[in-house]
Amino acid sequence: RNRIRIRIRIRIRIRMAACLGGIFDGMEAGIDEVKLEERRREAVAKVEKLLRDGQTSMLKVVESLGHLLTSDSSHQRVQGMMVLADMLESALENISGSELEHIVTFLCERMKDWHTLRPTLRACKILLGPGRDAAIPGDLVNKVVRSFFETIDVQSHSQSNRQLCFEIIELVLVHRPGSFLRLEDPLDILVSFVDGEKDPRCLLIAFSSVAKAVAVISREDGKADLIPKHAENLADVLSCYFPLSFTPPPDNVTSVTRGDLLVHLYAAYSSTSHFLPHVIQLLEDRLPSPKSETKVEGLALLKHCLLKSNKEAIAPLLDQIWAIIRSQAFPSGASADIAIAPNAVSESSVTASACECVQTLSRLMDSKEDAKVLNTLFEEADVEKAMQSWLSDKKIEDDEAKHERAMRFVSIVAGSSEIAFEGTAERTLPMAIRNLTLQPEAIARYVGHVAFAGMDLVEGDTGVKLPVFRSHLSALCEELLSVLSGEPVVEAGKGKTALMECFRALVRLCKLPKGEAWVEASVASRVVVELSRFILNESWSTTEEEKKELATGIAAIYSKYMQKEVVTNVVDEGVVELSDNRMITSVLLTLSVLAKRCEDLSGVILEKVVDYCLAALQSKSDAPKDGDVLTALTTIFKAISSDIMPHIHKHAVTSLAFAGTVVGKLCALLRIAYGGQVQPFIEDIVRSISSCIALCLKVEEKEGNTYARDVVALLLECDSDLTCFPEMKKAELRPEFRCLLASAVLTPLHCVNGISNIDDVMHVFVENVMETEDDAFAKLVSVSLSSIINKLDSDMVDSLAMPSVQVLLNHLCSCDERHAISLGFGCLVWVSRALAMRKHECYKEVEIQMLDLLTDAETEKGEGAKDYKVGLGRSLSQIIVHENDALLQSWHWKSSFLWRQKLFTSLFEKVMDLLKAGPSPPTRIGLFQLFSCLLSSIPRNISKPYMSLGGVAQLIGSIEVLAESPQKSEDTLQSNIRLLNETLGDGSMRDLMQEHVRSTINCLLASCKVGSPRAHLVRKEAIICITQLKGLPHYCIYPYLHSIRRQLQALLDDPKRDVRLEAGRTLRLWIDLLTS
Repeated sequence: RNRIRIRIRIRIRIRMAACLGGIFDGMEAGIDEVKLEERRREAVAKVEKLLRDGQTSMLKVVESLGHLLTSDSSHQRVQGMMVLADMLESALENISGSELEHIVTFLCERMKDWHTLRPTLRACKILLGPGRDAAIPGDLVNKVVRSFFETIDVQSHSQSNRQLCFEIIELVLVHRPGSFLRLEDPLDILVSFVDGEKDPRCLLIAFSSVAKAVAVISREDGKADLIPKHAENLADVLSCYFPLSFTPPPDNVTSVTRGDLLVHLYAAYSSTSHFLPHVIQLLEDRLPSPKSETKVEGLALLKHCLLKSNKEAIAPLLDQIWAIIRSQAFPSGASADIAIAPNAVSESSVTASACECVQTLSRLMDSKEDAKVLNTLFEEADVEKAMQSWLSDKKIEDDEAKHERAMRFVSIVAGSSEIAFEGTAERTLPMAIRNLTLQPEAIARYVGHVAFAGMDLVEGDTGVKLPVFRSHLSALCEELLSVLSGEPVVEAGKGKTALMECFRALVRLCKLPKGEAWVEASVASRVVVELSRFILNESWSTTEEEKKELATGIAAIYSKYMQKEVVTNVVDEGVVELSDNRMITSVLLTLSVLAKRCEDLSGVILEKVVDYCLAALQSKSDAPKDGDVLTALTTIFKAISSDIMPHIHKHAVTSLAFAGTVVGKLCALLRIAYGGQVQPFIEDIVRSISSCIALCLKVEEKEGNTYARDVVALLLECDSDLTCFPEMKKAELRPEFRCLLASAVLTPLHCVNGISNIDDVMHVFVENVMETEDDAFAKLVSVSLSSIINKLDSDMVDSLAMPSVQVLLNHLCSCDERHAISLGFGCLVWVSRALAMRKHECYKEVEIQMLDLLTDAETEKGEGAKDYKVGLGRSLSQIIVHENDALLQSWHWKSSFLWRQKLFTSLFEKVMDLLKAGPSPPTRIGLFQLFSCLLSSIPRNISKPYMSLGGVAQLIGSIEVLAESPQKSEDTLQSNIRLLNETLGDGSMRDLMQEHVRSTINCLLASCKVGSPRAHLVRKEAIICITQLKGLPHYCIYPYLHSIRRQLQALLDDPKRDVRLEAGRTLRLWIDLLTS
């Protein structure tokens, strides 16, 4: 029996050897690397299968690799280790414990072979990786980790090996921290690993490893004393990397950035408070640097360390920390001109960074230390000089920025704690109250900053009461109001800026605090009155942004004090001022802000403005086309339809009961104003009626249906009570007015199936479009017609919609007048969009008919053919553009999933076929309008495959053609150049673009010469696109370098500054390319 067993074992070994025979042959030196990689992958796959099937063992595999692993050739040893690493990665679960022990022992020995270090490290990384705990016993892990840390001298190896070493260290710290702690002195070894490293990729991991190592050791009892022992050595190593002198290569988007390194360096330094003394010493040495970047990064480092430190660590270092912050907050010499943003703390500002450090520091200090810092602050020379400047009405321009910076710093320190705030208020506010009329701008700005700091303080802690500050609040408000109502500001020459600072301060004081009111209601009322007076005083020439700010202040005070009567008076005064054409913009801006922010007044404001418009038109009823009135109404209704109404509709404000009243007044306005032609403000009235009807639908669906019933009866001239429009029952109304009113009411309805005679309504709409010569009227009616068709049930489209569509098509085919065709074509486009959004099959027939009309040869001749085709192309573009999406959504248009993508696929292929057929120049330009819009309306990942199939050539051709005659096509030309720019920037399209280099450069150079109105945007876009050409291979663009250079030099004299700047930047880039 023993002999039989021995024979069986021998046979098994022979079979195993036979299975592995020849698998690892052919891995000698001199073979092509690609073939060698393929052979290695094939060998690993075969061995993995044998191990999985139990036909061999890992020891047999290692024995078969023996000739490679023990070869005198470093190349063969590397190949053998790479195979072993691949085997560990793919078949670790098939390796027994004893086999794993042998492999670990072998790897520990092989770490001494620097030729094979990379595959050896890779094998170790696989063994130590996440999820390997069950497969590898802890003693083997400890053996690998100990051997790794004791054997390898990281800094003596190449970058790739060093990076692999740091990756292994991080794996050990995250997944095997126990093995790291078993080392005799792990931090000492880590110091030696990091010391001298220069590669940013390795440093990123090294900084992270330091932070993780400190955290691991801090959590382990008996090891925590290692941190203070090695803190100085670690801090010395890290100090070599501050300040950072690293800039990533510009052409490598995946490179480590400076910001990445700083984040990890801050994390390493702030990982323990034992680093804080060394950080302070480092900053004392480095912050005197003249570079503001170093100062900002140094203060950021200090802030991170303070955030992670405790009071006990900070207390003995407080004087040094405060000295560092003061030296940067109050710079002297050349760095003293560094300023901060007036209303916000900027991270890029040295002073702002110092302020952030103070805020962080103050949260860690007790009341005694707070008082000490405050005393030191007010002893600062810059602060003393700033407060002394309040005593005189003279303004020294050279010192103004320095004084502002000092007092801004004081206000930020005040906001760090309640004690600091009260101390600051006690020292500064009495002086501010006494001298406000002398220096209103500086003092009011300081008060505003203090109020802002107090707001943050109170909102952060509801227990903060600030009694000292509140005791001065009433006198402060009175003094600010006296400045606003008096004349000393004007006499002192401070002007508008001082008044604006007073207003900002008052608004912030009135808003304090969030839950209660510290300022009396009567004072708040006076502030609102002064704010409104200032807005409505055109002599101050306030900017649009300032008007918005002031109106927002009124709204903020109203929302807190709810003084409806006061704000209503402001609205009344504003409405009265609408009669002055110079004040319309200011008033409407104010009313729009109030309507948005005082939601319970939105309806009141809207109704008052409409009443004013109605009265204005009635007073001019004999001359409805009076220029001043029409100009004013255009401005007013633009604000109503585009600003106030969408807000009311979107946010469903407190009460919608006013909607029905406003509808009646708007209809009366429309009746008076419409004189046979749709003026711009008429469109806004129609849109406002639609928005009000939508509001009525929110209140009650039935109310909206009542309006629809009455307007249909009015349109078709049926006998009806007209409960919604009683004044129109016996009035003589123009058919066009009836049509406009019907379109305004029917457009926003959710559903049209319940409306009687809807087919007759659609026919009337079509007839009006065919008979009118008014573009705006045709568009409004067309949109309403398409809205009805979009909301029909699918089974009703063929019976109700298609007859109207057919009538429209017949009219277009039989009509000879271009303007009439254009209006009917626009209507057909809107109807087609309504069908396409629902993916109705009948859309495809309409699409073909529209393209036939666009390419009709009979309309290509004669004067104005080009403009006519451009108009048709732009009209057809409306079928897919995003421009009207928000409006259509608010009108409840229905759409199927991915309708736009399906429409693009169908339409783009047809347009490409038509362009390839070589149409006449006018038709080609019209098709290019549609081509451009199709590509701009679809995500790039959808259009990209079509660009590869001939789209690029047509895009380049369109730019060339449009650049020759850009009139009325500047927008399309600019859009196409932008699309070409995106294509050039797409790395996957570079090979394709190389085939079109010549035509691309020619079309861009032609675009740089376009001189039509608004063409400077085209020229600028072309220059930006030329910049992208540098990404193409040098041999492709070299023949054109001088042509591009000459054109860019010519553009240096362009009349538009932004074109000159862009040309200069691009020219420098191309000169560098030439010299290289």
